[in-house]
Amino acid sequence: MNPQGSPMRHGPGPHDSDGHDRRGDPRHGVAPRVTVTTDDGRRLRGDAANLSLGGLFVFCPPGSASDLAPDTDCRVRLAFRGGSRPVVVDLLGRVTRAEAEGLAIAFTYVDADNHARLHEALSGLAATPEG
Repeated sequence: MNPQGSPMRHGPGPHDSDGHDRRGDPRHGVAPRVTVTTDDGRRLRGDAANLSLGGLFVFCPPGSASDLAPDTDCRVRLAFRGGSRPVVVDLLGRVTRAEAEGLAIAFTYVDADNHARLHEALSGLAATPEG
């Protein structure tokens, strides 16, 4: 279920004609809180799905995802809940797809410290196949 309570749908995504996922990084079944901020100050919050080292899908409140068009550059903050201490990861990204329920964002820059925190947060989590 997504945060709005409806069944999770991952959008068409980048699949080949045989239905195989063409993305290079495995997706993980973890849902940190996400804050997306554009250069002009627009901000939206949601929950992540299909998180990988290369990008994520953000489930957003109804109607808010349409504010950000594909190719919009943004700053992304991931806040992982639980564990012995909270983990916050800051990255740069670009909107690759906008849907009614959220946004697909590809990471365009991650510094070494944030990459290490993201890798640490994802380590030990089983990759989940996308349906």
